[in-house]
Amino acid sequence: DEINTFLNESNNQVAREKSSFLRGEKRIPDDAVIAVDPFTEDIYYSTQEDFSFRIVRLERKGNYSLKTAITKNLKNVGNISFMTIHPNGKSILMSNGNDLFILNKFDDDSVTFLPDIVNSNALEPSGVFYKDGILFSSNRDGFMRIFYYNFKTQELNLFKDDILPKYCNIQIASYDEATDRIVYIRDGKGSIGKSDILFLDNNKEYNAGTKINTFDNENWVSYTSTGAFFTTHGDSILRFIRRKEVPYNPVYISGTHLLSFSEKLFYTDMPLGYKTTQQENVVITGEIINRQSIQQPFFIQISNPDSSTIPSTFYKDSLSGQFRAILPRRGKYLIWVHSKDYVPYVKEINAEAIYTGAENLNIELSPIKNGSGFILPFISSNRELTKQEIEQSFELKYLIQWMKDNPKARIQIAVHTDSLNMTPNAIKFGEEKAIGIYNFLKTKDIEKRRLDWLFEGPSSPAYPNNTTQNRALNRRTEIIISTK
Repeated sequence: DEINTFLNESNNQVAREKSSFLRGEKRIPDDAVIAVDPFTEDIYYSTQEDFSFRIVRLERKGNYSLKTAITKNLKNVGNISFMTIHPNGKSILMSNGNDLFILNKFDDDSVTFLPDIVNSNALEPSGVFYKDGILFSSNRDGFMRIFYYNFKTQELNLFKDDILPKYCNIQIASYDEATDRIVYIRDGKGSIGKSDILFLDNNKEYNAGTKINTFDNENWVSYTSTGAFFTTHGDSILRFIRRKEVPYNPVYISGTHLLSFSEKLFYTDMPLGYKTTQQENVVITGEIINRQSIQQPFFIQISNPDSSTIPSTFYKDSLSGQFRAILPRRGKYLIWVHSKDYVPYVKEINAEAIYTGAENLNIELSPIKNGSGFILPFISSNRELTKQEIEQSFELKYLIQWMKDNPKARIQIAVHTDSLNMTPNAIKFGEEKAIGIYNFLKTKDIEKRRLDWLFEGPSSPAYPNNTTQNRALNRRTEIIISTK
């Protein structure tokens, strides 16, 4: 009845989008255990064939139509009753009903069981990756508690013991690094039904609200760093998300309909994906789409040149060319990717403009050719550069690394202006910028014969000088590559 009510109320065509039942279309077996990648929203599920278990992935970017088996038949795994994905997308925490174990390599067929200090206390199925370890719940001493096990120190400590009710059942569902939010299922005080989805935010417990908890969630839920909230209802997987047209306004997906809610997903004063004590975050993911043809490791960096910082949550794989990061929704960020014999991919991202809370970059690197080039966006935005700004530049730091990875490449530092800024000061600042970069690179063991500089002025515009925006784009610092 409640689904039919939403269907009847949803007449807004903008809010309709083709989606899938997944389970209803038999893409996922009825008895499968499900997990969601917290960054990409890919769905992972278990499947059993000939008494062996494998893990299969459905990719979000293909509307969950692309299916890939990511593991072989797992050894020493008699059952899978629970699993969750590490934020780096490379490890899976699982349970067989009695013990917790981890799959660290997708192309491997063996798992690592957690030590007795964890498995002798863990209450199945309840555990998530958290910072440098895992969180799991236990009622071995007579009432419910949550413990934190640190992989590095191998220490076991109580977690939030003074906040969570002790006389209830708790199943930890997911941990979101973007909001530092722990989502779990429990009964008892504060619950609407027999078993509700709740979350901890700023050391305070919130109920996820009637819009979720009136459904039969079947004791499974996942909250992602992209701001999506997954749960199940019968044969369907429900996905609550923020609409692109109206940031933070969640929608509900089931079958072939995308239905808009007028209320916030959580009935508290806090919208989905927002943390009261901190600036909201956004998620960046990326991959090299032509990585199969590049037989070299990748150099991948994300940084905020204005604050001279790198993201506190940043996962990258130099072999696969995949990366993911959580960025504060403020300021601009530099993304730099390169490999030997390829032109660097250099992009400036304005975090405040990522209204959906997440952005995925499909990067295609181009082979080095004589005359190919790339722009340094942050250096380009400064009409003049001080010696300190040059020495602290992330772009130049990464450029030096690229030149060391490509010892045969030679470059020309070309500084351009627009047609309205050919004042004596503009010429002076442009020449000083080019010479300053040139001299700095020489101090970093880059041979003089590999370097050249040129003040182009307005002679080579990239765009017509007819608008303010175009003139800003024409004021650029470009690196031109020579292979001769």
